[in-house]
Amino acid sequence: MLLIPIRKFDEAKMKKFNGIKNIFFLTWLLFGFACVNEPSINCIDGSDLSMDKNQATYIFLNAECPICRKYAGSWKQLAMDSIKPIFIFPGIQSTAMIQKLMNFDSVESYRIALDPDYILTRHLDATVTPQAIIVDKGKVCYSGKIDDRFESLGSSKTKASVNYIRNALNSLKKNESITVPVTLPVGCVIERN
Repeated sequence: MLLIPIRKFDEAKMKKFNGIKNIFFLTWLLFGFACVNEPSINCIDGSDLSMDKNQATYIFLNAECPICRKYAGSWKQLAMDSIKPIFIFPGIQSTAMIQKLMNFDSVESYRIALDPDYILTRHLDATVTPQAIIVDKGKVCYSGKIDDRFESLGSSKTKASVNYIRNALNSLKKNESITVPVTLPVGCVIERN
């Protein structure tokens, strides 16, 4: 008979302890997240790149990728279309080679960011260079090819007939849904650690 009241008391005590333990754990967890600084991505100009833009067009490139090099000279056309992409170079890449690639068509007015630890690359799930990713209101709304110039490895057109970035941004500007939200990018695989 004595075991029943003790057992009920112990269960009540344990439930009360578990509640306190859970509150302590949640407080510790929230405090831990609040104290952790969001990792920053450094731009070549020395500034930090913020990842919380309302709308941003990211283009992932590799200075050694032959397909990325074939796009040299194409970035001026994006500027004429009022597209201001942020060029992301994932992994460890030579700054001299990056500048040589980007200076080919005077891209110094654009943001060029280094992502040596693959922070933004993982966040946006970029897998290939070149790859375009458009973020609108915190969500990825387009991911894939820049245009239809490269249909597969080893197969390319001299000139693109469809610009996926321009089409996606035009649809967003008109508040329409993007007709082609995903394409399979063709290029050099991003080998993340």
